Amino acid sequence: MRKRILFFTVMSFIFFVSNYLATAQEKPEEMIKHDKDGGVTMVITATKSRHLLKQVPVQTNVITKKEIESAGVKDAGDALKLIPGMEITAGARFGNNDRKIATIRGLPAGYNLVLIDGRRVKSEHIHTGVNLSIIPIEMVDRIEVVKDAGSAIYGSDAFGGVINIITKPLPDQKLLDINSDYGTYGTKGLGVNLGGPINNFGYFLGLKARESDGISGNWYKQNNVLLKTGLQLKGSALSFTGGYYQNDYPNSGIPVTDKAFDTAISWKKELNEISLLNIGGYFTTFNSTLKDKLNQTSNFDCTYNTSLLHKHFITTGIELRNEEFERVSTSYKNQLISAFFLEDEFKISAPFTLLAAARLDSYEGLPVVFTPKAGVMYSLNPETTLRASAGKGYRAPSLMDLYEYHYTHRAYWRDGNPDLKPEYLDNYSAGIERDFKEGLISTYFQLFRNDLTNMITSVNTGVIDSGLPVFKRENIKSASVQGAEAGFKYTLERWEMSLGYIAVDSRDNNGNLLSYTPKNTARAMLGYSFTEIKLNINITGEMATERYYSSGGLQKQLEDYRLLNINLTENIYKELNLSFRIDNAFDERYQNYGEEGSILSGYGRTYNLGINYKFF
Repeated sequence: MRKRILFFTVMSFIFFVSNYLATAQEKPEEMIKHDKDGGVTMVITATKSRHLLKQVPVQTNVITKKEIESAGVKDAGDALKLIPGMEITAGARFGNNDRKIATIRGLPAGYNLVLIDGRRVKSEHIHTGVNLSIIPIEMVDRIEVVKDAGSAIYGSDAFGGVINIITKPLPDQKLLDINSDYGTYGTKGLGVNLGGPINNFGYFLGLKARESDGISGNWYKQNNVLLKTGLQLKGSALSFTGGYYQNDYPNSGIPVTDKAFDTAISWKKELNEISLLNIGGYFTTFNSTLKDKLNQTSNFDCTYNTSLLHKHFITTGIELRNEEFERVSTSYKNQLISAFFLEDEFKISAPFTLLAAARLDSYEGLPVVFTPKAGVMYSLNPETTLRASAGKGYRAPSLMDLYEYHYTHRAYWRDGNPDLKPEYLDNYSAGIERDFKEGLISTYFQLFRNDLTNMITSVNTGVIDSGLPVFKRENIKSASVQGAEAGFKYTLERWEMSLGYIAVDSRDNNGNLLSYTPKNTARAMLGYSFTEIKLNINITGEMATERYYSSGGLQKQLEDYRLLNINLTENIYKELNLSFRIDNAFDERYQNYGEEGSILSGYGRTYNLGINYKFF
């Protein structure tokens, strides 16, 4: 009870300080020239074309480099908690092996597309969502999130939204910085970033090693390498990216090694002042000694951006992709996918923009999938913007869904089904955004609804094999997810604060609530900079209520939780910075994905001390 009272006291303090500052009269010397786009010049994820954040026709949330640094987060999962409507859970029990997955507005994590620099990601998880810890936060420049269905642009898996983790760009001057940290459970890390230009060539190299004793013996050792190079040519640019990830950890006491490798090449050509051609390809593979897993993608794509009559901004492209998969209970299979998409952003007048997009996907062995999307943006005045959209999303059955045979879940066998059809979603959203005090204050309110059909679930076939029942995947389930979301953000020279709240009602066709989806989630952030002593304080809080999970055909409720995180950053000397972070300051013990009914739940309070030195 004392923790609950203290939590609400802190949250109330943040709320009242926010309101006080929102209504206070700033002195001239305290005012700043506020970038209405939150420090981000351009975004690209929502439409595959570059936009100022305030002018993108589809609502987009961005976590900037500055916000990442001030919050002191250690991975992309924690960074995404800064956005209302995002729920971050462990991808395995007890935060096993530093895995984290993201749900968007109540939809399961497996229904969201996760990209790194616009490319699909492979990780430990197949159906429960991509591991967001696969890229170190020190290599991340910003994260863009689109919460609407994105299949009209990205195809399968962009069911309920798109998360695009954008890594640091090639530096325009010499760069060398070293970072290190140490924390609870013997968690420690060491990283180096270096790069710079050499005539018309540029490069960036990031290295990171991290390890931990973990909770309940769930130790891990991670290594990451990211290499980016670019060559500026006359009217064009050629770039190459290579990445490597390795994670060693135990599974039921047996050491496991996961490895991911990706490489990409792209060529951009400015055909004229209004036309841009982008041709690229990438290869990404994930291997694991656990269940002899192989999961890889080969992709070629071509995107063309142009303008017609200064009113129609066209984005079109093709994509060719080959998916390959193999593991215990699934023999080697591959699947070819070809796609074409077209998007027209029609600027009817200065305040009024219409968006229409559609995509055709052709899968081997599946019917052609057509996914349209339409949106509208209307600016009532420079401070007020209305946005609404409707679109269709889909998720094609994976190779494991189709061809798995007798995968053991201890209590039963699970089989795939080659006759499966894609899962579909109808998405609707509408909202208003309003700025005050020349963009220093920004607010928004949005309503949304998602109707899911053809959902794939495992069904008991009634067959018994070796004493165990056999389950088979079928398209029999449907669900609806609807709710409301509101946000508030205020920025001054020294102060920064935000509030966010989302209410979600998510039920399947039997009236059961979707597992692990809170009905109510609230988040708050308060930051203050003591410029005289070069000290920054950042406090974040979150609360989730009415979470449920299914067990034995029954709905059971998980306990509510309230978390408070504190981060201090001090500039000690020139480019030497020290940070100290306390996560879960109230030592709240709460149950997460797969932990229901367990005595050991969550991490509890943790500490982390970090140091960073930038040589140049």
